[in-house]
Amino acid sequence: MKTVDDVRKAVENLSQDELADFRSWFVEYDAAFFVPAAKHKLTNGKLDKLAEQAIKDLSAGRVRKA
Repeated sequence: MKTVDDVRKAVENLSQDELADFRSWFVEYDAAFFVPAAKHKLTNGKLDKLAEQAIKDLSAGRVRKA
């Protein structure tokens, strides 16, 4: 099994084309884990309190547009 350091070194030695291929693959690979976790939080109310606080802050003028 490779360590994170081994993976870093391998990535640093990739050509530009190989790096582009790796980046595309990793985005898809990472999304396979991130998207289901995010959907779980959204559908189980885990972000409701944060959303409610954001709405309160916006209404009270404590938020500015970027």
